[in-house]
Amino acid sequence: KKLYAIIYTCTVCNTRSAKKFTQRAYHHGVVMVRCPKCQNLHLIADRLGFFTDKDEEGSGGGGWDIETYVKQKLGQESNIK
Repeated sequence: KKLYAIIYTCTVCNTRSAKKFTQRAYHHGVVMVRCPKCQNLHLIADRLGFFTDKDEEGSGGGGWDIETYVKQKLGQESNIK
């Protein structure tokens, strides 16, 4: 199984962390990562529509993911391949 990895900074406690998850979960399921310091959950992908509204920007058809969010909000490309 192919794995993806993300390095992120928690928006609550500013802790930098790295997590791994499967390609299948990212493209077909829900991926949430937990901050190791404050235990806050961060949504990375929601292909099943559990955490997004139908009318929410970026949620059309294929669900929501952090890659699309970064492109739309910051105008930056991500390194997800």
